[in-house]
Amino acid sequence: MRTRANIAFGVAESSLGCCVIFVLPPEACGLAEAARVTRWLSDESAAQCGPCVYGLDALAQLMEYLVAGRGSQRAIAQLAQLNSLVANRGACHHPDGVLRFVDSAARVFGRHALDHDRAGPCQSHTWLPTPPQEGWR
Repeated sequence: MRTRANIAFGVAESSLGCCVIFVLPPEACGLAEAARVTRWLSDESAAQCGPCVYGLDALAQLMEYLVAGRGSQRAIAQLAQLNSLVANRGACHHPDGVLRFVDSAARVFGRHALDHDRAGPCQSHTWLPTPPQEGWR
């Protein structure tokens, strides 16, 4: 049964995802945080298929290039190309969720990438909580 929320999200062409909203303080660099979370999501892969093994690592690298201020225009174009290579090709939906996250981050923080190209990376602290990566497997 479709509810009002389903209809509203359908019109907006978005999904609820995991329903997490985190408001960054003004001094935070949203682009750097998005790159860090993308790397974490890439590392969380089960490494069972090509889109996770190669695609998510490539997405994380491109996000890191954007933060480092290394050719944002080219990296943004490569993000779009990678999206078409990874979307709907994973053994599970993890790559698709990461793609949605990266697409959203690129839309929201894309202009910051150009600032990073001009002025270099921000001196940002870590704001978004991610679990420790070592020792859990």
